[in-house]
Amino acid sequence: MSVFKQFNTNEVVITPFYANKGFRFVGSQITASDVGIEYYQSMQGPYVTGSQLTGFGTILNEVLVFNNVKQLYYSNYLTSSTGDNFSTQSLIPGATPEYNSYVGITTGPRFDNFLQSSIQQNRQFAQFSASDATTGPSIISIPSKLFGEKIPPSTFNFTYTSSISPYIESFVYDDSEGNLVATQSNQISGEVVSGSVGQIFYSQGMAVLTGIDEGNLSDFATLVGSNGVAFGALTSGLSVLYTTSPVGAFSNMGSVAGPFTVTPLSAVTSGTAQNGAGASFSITNEGGSGTVTAISIVATGAYYVEGNLLTITEEELLAAGFTGVVGDLSILLQAARIVTPNDNLTSASLAFSSSITIRENQYKCTIRDNEYSYTTNPSALRPLNQLTTADNAISQSISSTTYGNDGDPGVYTLSLTPSAPSEGIGGTATVTVASDSTISNITTNNPGRNFSPGDILTLDPTTITGASGLISVTLTTSDIVNTSNISNQGENYYDFATGSYFSPYVTTIGLYNESYQLVAVGKLAQPIPISLYTDTTFVVNFDT
Repeated sequence: MSVFKQFNTNEVVITPFYANKGFRFVGSQITASDVGIEYYQSMQGPYVTGSQLTGFGTILNEVLVFNNVKQLYYSNYLTSSTGDNFSTQSLIPGATPEYNSYVGITTGPRFDNFLQSSIQQNRQFAQFSASDATTGPSIISIPSKLFGEKIPPSTFNFTYTSSISPYIESFVYDDSEGNLVATQSNQISGEVVSGSVGQIFYSQGMAVLTGIDEGNLSDFATLVGSNGVAFGALTSGLSVLYTTSPVGAFSNMGSVAGPFTVTPLSAVTSGTAQNGAGASFSITNEGGSGTVTAISIVATGAYYVEGNLLTITEEELLAAGFTGVVGDLSILLQAARIVTPNDNLTSASLAFSSSITIRENQYKCTIRDNEYSYTTNPSALRPLNQLTTADNAISQSISSTTYGNDGDPGVYTLSLTPSAPSEGIGGTATVTVASDSTISNITTNNPGRNFSPGDILTLDPTTITGASGLISVTLTTSDIVNTSNISNQGENYYDFATGSYFSPYVTTIGLYNESYQLVAVGKLAQPIPISLYTDTTFVVNFDT
């Protein structure tokens, strides 16, 4: 029988198990690179390459963040906080317009926008256009390696110290329906303010703060993350290196004093690797002397670090208004020229739970008393195309048990020489000559190879003392081990493995798909014999 057996439906049980794990990050843990939680401030307006940067670990453009959030979560809530519905009925045209008919739901949302429950959410996204032309929602992005399949409802909470006095202590949590609610304490009046400040999208680990509340959660990533200062922003004063000769001045700055405003195309050209960008400079020329008298910051930019080398090229200086300039102007950033943000997240905490579905698989492998009665262990197979080594295996094929010229009794080893056209070689046998000069036993002790049924083996008895004549043996199928004979596999096994009382041991169970591909392997702690009289059941359990 086949080594494969099909499972019945009652033998396979798959049970889902929902596992939750809680996380809590405090202070600097929140922005740790190995954690991967990110904070973004979005902004509506035109996209400018290399500027408007946001984020702590993964740096993104504020405008792109705004557009992504708008499209994914609020595209159906641009004019109404409860959704922009439109007609979803299907038209069935009639013979004439008056016979037209409509079927289906009258109205429905144009976009799904990842609705969290059947309860209608109040998603007001357009309020940013009405109240602040530049500020967009703030985002807390939790990586999937932490939340798994989703954040279980009512497990998200965020506590922080607001930058806006007097609302110092703030607590944001979800209401289990996908809404974020903020509770803030006024340290002066003691008043507690509570209200909706955005939405959380459990299956994506995204918390979007859209509400303008007393603590200005609309500016969350800026006000909470960096206390209103862009991370790594430049100060108003800078140290300057001149790359032209003589060192310390340009040879010809022109006759126009300036100041001239210059925005370098490449914010960081060398030095410490960093994504610093967005800064612009006001440069003043003394007027014809070729000396830079002042450099001030027009735009601070963001994400600069100590050791950055900023280069303003000659082409950029000429375009700004300088004349006769030769060479580039280089600015080396020192620690004193970089604003270190006041990271209020050091006093914050973020907590949530993760959820993942673990499927417990149970397969009942039942072996009936009449199944799997043979072994697949290769050690139970005889060598390829060889004579059997079982005692007296060829004794029944002896054509004659006597020979002339009586020899001395004893045990003799003889070579087995097959008749043509056989290709068998290497076989030897032990022949026992009895006291009456008859052959009492023939045992093959070297099976040889390439023998076939029908071969007539000649045993030369000349080595037997006093003997003469030949002993012939005709091989039958039972005398040959032939593993290439697919139609008669049972003949491949040693005799002990083909008996009616043989009981194989189970050591391994393999689970296969419909294409007979091995997908799972179960190992037993110890070999277990298959019962000859009752059913044997093995239970395979594993989780996915």
